[in-house]
Amino acid sequence: MPKFWSIDHTLLNTMIRKSLFLSLIIFRFLMLHSQNDTAQLYLLKGIQFAEAEMFTEALLTFDSALHLQPKYAHAFYNRGVVQSKLQNWRKVILDMNTALYYHAEIEDAYYFRGLAYYHLHSLDSAILDLARAVALDPEEPEKLYSLGKAFEDQKTYDDALKYYNRAITADSTFKDARFNRALLHTSQSHFADAIADFDFLLQYDTTDVEIWFSRGVAKAGAKMYYNAILDFEHCIHMNDNHIQAWVNLGLCRYLTKNYKKSNLCFSKTILLDKNMGAAWHYRGLTHFQEKNFEAACNDWKTAVTLHYAESQHYLDTYCK
Repeated sequence: MPKFWSIDHTLLNTMIRKSLFLSLIIFRFLMLHSQNDTAQLYLLKGIQFAEAEMFTEALLTFDSALHLQPKYAHAFYNRGVVQSKLQNWRKVILDMNTALYYHAEIEDAYYFRGLAYYHLHSLDSAILDLARAVALDPEEPEKLYSLGKAFEDQKTYDDALKYYNRAITADSTFKDARFNRALLHTSQSHFADAIADFDFLLQYDTTDVEIWFSRGVAKAGAKMYYNAILDFEHCIHMNDNHIQAWVNLGLCRYLTKNYKKSNLCFSKTILLDKNMGAAWHYRGLTHFQEKNFEAACNDWKTAVTLHYAESQHYLDTYCK
């Protein structure tokens, strides 16, 4: 007679428990992957918002990704990038710290954290992070330039020049690096080098008034006053309210002994800013050169009231 096999109830209960446990593992595995996939979708959508400069939407979308996946390093990183666009520098540092904690290989996190430290005037920390970013990506012009800028603000000029040079070597048309190198050359009285950089920039962009102005400053520093006058005039033609261009044009015309035109430049400057003591002082000098002593003394008196100390000497010497 056939024997019927029965299942022991203890064994049956054990099998049920094992089956339920296995189902729970599979369910959790599927849920985890579903959450990861959804978090990644949020990340990609957030990047799209950021690229469209919809920064509020981008931040909210990255927050959603992090709600699903709290250790999502790339969500922290991209949220930090958006915070940099909004100049929320302390939030940039927090997000990049967390991104690097969970994924130390996100090399651009060092760059953005370095930028944040730079804007918060923590130059030592900025230089450490920017140097790390450059070490990881040594041919990227923007990173080289940013490190050079940090060194320049720290007044470590040789290092600043080194990294400006490297940025320009990586991209000869990189405007910011070449412009800052030219300004640094000017500040160190390397006028020929500065003028060469400004000349190069003007080959590619003749619409930037500050290039014309800055080349004029370099030419004036090199005592090329007539050439500097042409640059300042061009600058003023582009922007008639450029106060510093009027001042420098007035100075160059004074140094070339064209006192009448120099006087007009300083008069224009005073119209633009009546509180600029230097303009009153130098207009007084032009009056003095034309032997209009009363007008000169009146201008120097005004300059003194505006705390332009040099005018006091002229008042004491010529206006008793």
